[in-house]
Amino acid sequence: PTPEQKQADEQAAQEKKEKERNQRLERKQKALELAKVKRSRKDQRKEEEQKDGEDEDGDAKRRKKAPRVKKKDLDSRRMDLELNLQTYQLTLRSSNLMALEYDVVQDPDMKEVFKEEAVSMQCAAVDNAEHRMWLRLVGRDHDVHWWTTADTQRAEQTFDREYDPGELYPSEEWIRDLFEPIRLLFYNCPCRPTPVYMPEEALPGDAAVASMIAWDQKAATVR
Repeated sequence: PTPEQKQADEQAAQEKKEKERNQRLERKQKALELAKVKRSRKDQRKEEEQKDGEDEDGDAKRRKKAPRVKKKDLDSRRMDLELNLQTYQLTLRSSNLMALEYDVVQDPDMKEVFKEEAVSMQCAAVDNAEHRMWLRLVGRDHDVHWWTTADTQRAEQTFDREYDPGELYPSEEWIRDLFEPIRLLFYNCPCRPTPVYMPEEALPGDAAVASMIAWDQKAATVR
């Protein structure tokens, strides 16, 4: 063979050895990774078995420590909810359950608190007085006091403090910003100014509504 052929054969043999060496390294690396995975799985199974054993021991201890309920304890315990298996009637504290009345469900406060859930609510009558029904909602920590008689009485409120934008209480300064443009436009006639009155007591700090009275002297009416 020529020198060129010898050199080519040597190079091919060297490449073959390098390839075999890389293959051996790859097989060794895969074997190490497989052994690592097996060891990890074995450790995981061991931890799970140990945890299951601890849970079983804990359950056994809890079963041993669980107090036994005697029949007399059940008889003396007050039951809030009772079910008559013969008539299938549900009773809450000696009161028969019923659906909320339509007027109660449609009340704005009920809609705001319970949204659409008020339609399907059950209740029990706690007390039924002449002007008021006391209802207890089942499964909720709420009671409803529903006044069945219209209240014709109105709370009296005295307006004996004349409105002055410079003498408002600190909790009433927001009134000046809102009301002054209206007062100057409609109630500030130079010939006959319209006095505006407010309650004597200052408004609370979190008040968002103010009651005021304007005395129209020409029309002799209160606005």
